[in-house]
Amino acid sequence: MCTKFVECDCNKGYKLNEDKKTCSDINECHVYNGGCDHNCTNSIGSYDCSCRKGFLLGADRHTCNDVDECLDDNGGCEQICHNRAGSYKCECRVGFTMNADKHNCTDINECLVNNGGCSHGCVNLVGRYYCSCPKGFEVGASGKTCVDKNECLLANGGCEHYCQNTNGSYHCFCRPGGYELYDTYKCRAPSPELCSNQNGGCSQRCIQHSKYCIWGKCFLSCLNDWMCTKFVECDCNKGYKLNEDKKTCSDINECHVYNGGCDHNCTNSIGSYDCSCRKGFLLGADRHTCNDVDECLDDNGGCEQICHNRAGSYKCECRVGFTMNADKHNCTGEYPHGDIDL
Repeated sequence: MCTKFVECDCNKGYKLNEDKKTCSDINECHVYNGGCDHNCTNSIGSYDCSCRKGFLLGADRHTCNDVDECLDDNGGCEQICHNRAGSYKCECRVGFTMNADKHNCTDINECLVNNGGCSHGCVNLVGRYYCSCPKGFEVGASGKTCVDKNECLLANGGCEHYCQNTNGSYHCFCRPGGYELYDTYKCRAPSPELCSNQNGGCSQRCIQHSKYCIWGKCFLSCLNDWMCTKFVECDCNKGYKLNEDKKTCSDINECHVYNGGCDHNCTNSIGSYDCSCRKGFLLGADRHTCNDVDECLDDNGGCEQICHNRAGSYKCECRVGFTMNADKHNCTGEYPHGDIDL
């Protein structure tokens, strides 16, 4: 006859044994690792997920999120900190070497090895160095060797009339009928311009000296209508150089020398220059240094899940069980029809 009957069941985390009466623990870790990103530890009637070093367990107690050590005191790195999945790495800028502690950097004195490759002088600076030459010479195209500097090519060597270049030096001399003033490069005729007269013919600054000659007298006797009197000298404002006519000034392109000291881009302007940075960097307070922008700090860089900052850029990533969409920011689950029943 039909009558009542009983059926045994088990609590969550247990399964019914073959005797249909008793229950035994389910090891959830045996199926898809319990849904844990990293480690799955079974316990009686339950299980726990845990993460490897460098990751933190998410709010869902299954996902492991990378810890960006660089966000905390730059990871302890003195200069550059690169975050990696589950770890990080300190690096040094060009001109520095990493210490044994893998965090601090020491300046490389390039001059100690083969004089930095310089033919004459080598000057070490923090993070860089440059070759120097004795007076009358300049660094050649290689940046290492010294070649004779033709002083006459720049503003006529400061000579008023003629300039003759020599190896390591140069010499000024005057046109016929003129006399070179003692210990100067000037050849003067009578009645020179004064600063009060149309700024001495100077396009910018006019400097008026007291005498042609030192010690209050002419080095050579004045002939005919020559005389010792006041004379002027033209000078330029900062960011300009005096042209060969010794009157007018032209802009100095600071970007031609060591890129104006700019880390990235140097833009010359009339009488000045400006530094700017490539995309992903911001100009520092010194107006020369470019500092990396951590895009992940602003709305997680637009990433739906994980954002990794990089020098000058960033990259979105997805957690385990998701794939990156074509927009490179959003993620789609690999099981679009719902979670897997364990």
